[in-house]
Amino acid sequence: MVMTKLARPEMLARIKERTGFEGLEVYGMYDAVIEAEANTVEELHRKINDIDKMGLIRGTETYIVARDGKKKEIRDVGTFAYILVDASPGDIDKVQTTLSEFKEVRKSDVLFGPFDIIVDVAVKNMDELNEVVRKIISMESVFKTCTLVSSKIH
Repeated sequence: MVMTKLARPEMLARIKERTGFEGLEVYGMYDAVIEAEANTVEELHRKINDIDKMGLIRGTETYIVARDGKKKEIRDVGTFAYILVDASPGDIDKVQTTLSEFKEVRKSDVLFGPFDIIVDVAVKNMDELNEVVRKIISMESVFKTCTLVSSKIH
């Protein structure tokens, strides 16, 4: 996952054209979340550098998925978000397993980077999203979260 500050939001199409990476505009501390799959770290680094040379991004934070979770389909939703979770080092696997059992969670992955887990959430509205975030924050082993709400359905 690559979290970016974009020079202009419409640049996601150019990024996809050049690298094949899918991206979504989000609201929060980043402008976009890009699912950047690569076979090696070197390939990922090269593609991010290519994007940087295009002048499309103002900065990135890269989170490498340490363990890929299973994605599940959720129906009757209208709001999507990624929630970044900072958890107690000894409890990351337990927290990730618990989060993946939430009915609103489509997928949760363990990360390398400033946050430990990324959670893909689908809910009916912002009130439900708020409830999910409160549940996560109230977990004993969770220190903090950062919520990125998608600006379009994906």
